[in-house]
Amino acid sequence: MAVSAYAGGHPQLGAGLLDSGKMFSPLQLLIDREFQSLLWHFSAGMEVNDEQIALDLIASVGSGIGASYLDSDHTLHRYRENLWFPALLDRSVWRGEGEEERTEQKLLERARTQFREVMSRYQTPEVDGSMLTKVRQVVDQARRELVK
Repeated sequence: MAVSAYAGGHPQLGAGLLDSGKMFSPLQLLIDREFQSLLWHFSAGMEVNDEQIALDLIASVGSGIGASYLDSDHTLHRYRENLWFPALLDRSVWRGEGEEERTEQKLLERARTQFREVMSRYQTPEVDGSMLTKVRQVVDQARRELVK
């Protein structure tokens, strides 16, 4: 129910699982989906053409002394499509063990809040009783024939 309510689809293999797959955690599911979104974002590839490469900009910035890509219109118009903005994870620099433990607790609290919000919107789907009976019959038959 948690996966369907949040994701609207099938999760990736292992998403939300802990203890070698013996336990499911909705918070872990949300954290796993955040990492998966990072992978999906950067594995989507990018268009390679003269406009994207901007060799003239590379030549004008050179070694970066007195010039910067951040000052260019090219960067201004394209930087958002090449960044990933996490909803849960904190991408700041390492700040020591104590602060990192607090950051992890904040991550879990953000995931907990997100999960509660998603579950508060959940509505039990209307299911045709006769269809549910047919599904249960198929499951029962599979158990008899396949599980021995």
